Amino acid sequence: MIDAAPLDNPDTFVAGLPLELFAQLREEDPVHWLPHRRGGGRYVVTSYQYVREFNRDWQQFSSSQLAVSGGEGEHRGQGAITLLEFDPPDHTALRLLVNRGFTPRAIRRLEDSAHRIAGELVDGFLANGGGDAAEMLAAQLPLQVTGEMLGIPLADRSDILAWTNTTIGAFDLEMCPTMDDARAAMINFAAYGQAHITRRRAEPGDDVFSSLVHAEYEGRRLTDEELGGWWQLLVTGSTETTRNLLSSSLMLLLDHPDQAAALAADKSLLDGAIDEMLRVVTPVMHHQRRVTTPMEHESGASFDPGQIVDLWMTAANRDPEVFDDPDAFDIRRDASGQLSLGSGGPHYCLGANLARTEARAYFSALAPHLHRLERSGPEARLRTTHFNSLKHLPVAVK
Repeated sequence: MIDAAPLDNPDTFVAGLPLELFAQLREEDPVHWLPHRRGGGRYVVTSYQYVREFNRDWQQFSSSQLAVSGGEGEHRGQGAITLLEFDPPDHTALRLLVNRGFTPRAIRRLEDSAHRIAGELVDGFLANGGGDAAEMLAAQLPLQVTGEMLGIPLADRSDILAWTNTTIGAFDLEMCPTMDDARAAMINFAAYGQAHITRRRAEPGDDVFSSLVHAEYEGRRLTDEELGGWWQLLVTGSTETTRNLLSSSLMLLLDHPDQAAALAADKSLLDGAIDEMLRVVTPVMHHQRRVTTPMEHESGASFDPGQIVDLWMTAANRDPEVFDDPDAFDIRRDASGQLSLGSGGPHYCLGANLARTEARAYFSALAPHLHRLERSGPEARLRTTHFNSLKHLPVAVK
C-alpha cells in the first residue's frame, strides 16, 4: 500500500520535491486513490500519459464543477471565480476577451519591457555584489512586466507583491504569520483590483486590463465581479508562475555549471533550455478536475461523478517513459513535450507566451554573467503543496 498522504502536507515540500514517492506512484499506481481522514478522498494522477489525457478531456474531467483558485489540497480559498474554473464554450469565449488585448503592438511593447527591465535588474544585482536572487530578480521581473501589461502604477506594485506574497504563502509563517494577515491581504488585493477597474473605466489606457474593462461578453460589459476574477487570475498567474520558474531555474544553472557554461556559449540553446527548465521545475505542481460521468478507466480506477482528480504535472514531467534520465537537468534535451503550461487542450496556460518571453529576457541578461555567480547560502522553499516556489536564493558575485 502506497502512502501518498505526504502530498497533502506542505512540510513535505519545504524539504524539496518528493521524487521517490512520485516514482513509486507512477510505477505502481499512476491513478491512485488517496483517502481523506474525514472520509472520501481523491485520485492522485502521476504518469505523463494520464495527466496529459485527463487534462485534455474537459468533458469527463471538468474545471467548471471545481472551484480551484486560491486553494490548497481539496479546499477552495476565498476570491472571485476565475477563467480556470470554466470549461468550453464559456472558457473559449472568455479567453478571446483577453487575447484581444495582446495585439502585435502590445506584444512588442511587453517584449521590449521585459528585456529592458531584466537588464536593469541584473545590472543592479551585479553592482550590489549579489543578494537574494529570488526576491531581487525573480520576483521583480514578472511584477514589473505585469504592472506594465495591466496599467498598474509603478508606485503601487510593491503593495501588489506584498499582498500576493502573503496570500500565496498563507501556509508559511514567514510569509503569513496569521490567518488574519492572509484575510487582510486578500481584502486589500481585491479592493485595489476594484479601484483599478473603476480607474480603467474612466481612464482607459493602452493595456490589457483596459481592453478587458471595455470588452463585451454575450452582448454586455463584464461585471465588477467578473473583472475581479480576471484581476486575480492575471496578476497572480502572471507573477507567481513566472517567478517560480526564474528562481528555481537560476538555482539549477548555479548547481550545474556545465549547463550554465553551455548556455552562455550558445544562445541558440535558450528556447530549448526554457522547456527543460519548465520540465524540471514545474512551477505549479498540480491542478485539479472533477469527474462528470461514471467511467471504468484502463488504469483500474472507477470514476464516479463528483470525485476530485489531482493532476500532478511535476510527477508527469519526470516520467521515464517519456524523458530519458528524467531527474537530470540537460538543456540540450528535447523537452518540448513538458506539461507545465498545459497539455495542448483548452486549458493551455493563457500566459505561456508571456512567461517564455520573460524567461528569454531574464536568461539573456544573466547568461554573460553566470560564471561570476555562485550560491552564498542554502535556498528556502515556500511551505505549500501547490507551487514549487523558492522564498530565498542567496547568490554572490565573484
